Amino acid sequence: MTRRIVLAAVSIASLLGMMIYLPRTQQGTQLSTVPVSLKSARKPSPNRPPVSLQNGTDIIPPQDLQGFGKLKIINGTTRDAAVKLVDSVSGKTRRFVYVQANRETNIANISPCNCRLKLSMGIDWEQKKQKFLQNPSFSEFSNPLNFKEIKKEAGVEWMEYRATLHPVPHGSARTKQIDASDFEEK
Repeated sequence: MTRRIVLAAVSIASLLGMMIYLPRTQQGTQLSTVPVSLKSARKPSPNRPPVSLQNGTDIIPPQDLQGFGKLKIINGTTRDAAVKLVDSVSGKTRRFVYVQANRETNIANISPCNCRLKLSMGIDWEQKKQKFLQNPSFSEFSNPLNFKEIKKEAGVEWMEYRATLHPVPHGSARTKQIDASDFEEK
C-alpha cells in the first residue's frame, strides 16, 4: 500500500517518462529502467461527448495466451491510450489494450516473445477505425520487451514489466515518435 502511494506521488511530480521491468523469479526481483512524449489535448467536440472504452478492454482478441509474462500499464496522463504489444519477429499484434486516462491495467498470460511496445494517446476513440479522433499521438519504446521464460528444476522464471505512460522523475527509458501508419500495422 505504501509503495503504491509513493509511486503515485512520484508520478504526479515527474518530469521524465519511464518504464521499469521486473524480472519475476522464485529467487527475487530486479529493477531496471526503460518514456513517452505527450502532446496537449484539444477539447472534445461540443456536439457529443468523447468516446472512451472501458479500462482494460481488449481492442482485438488476445493472441497466444499460454505464457506467464505480465505487463502492467499505468496511464497517469489526461488522455486515453491504446497500447500494442507487437511481436518483433512476425510483426503481428499480440495484444491491443485500451487504458483510460489516470488509470492502470494489467495484461497477463503473455507467451514468450520479444515485443515492441507501441502506443497511441488521444481523445475520442473510434472503434471501427481503431484510432483516436482528436489529438492523436503515436510512440514506441526504443527497447523491446523480452517476455522470456526459463525452465528450472523448481519451476519457471518469467518476466513482468511495468510501463508508465506519464512523466516520472529520473526516467531512463527512451521512446520515439512514430507515424500513424507504423502504429496501425497489424
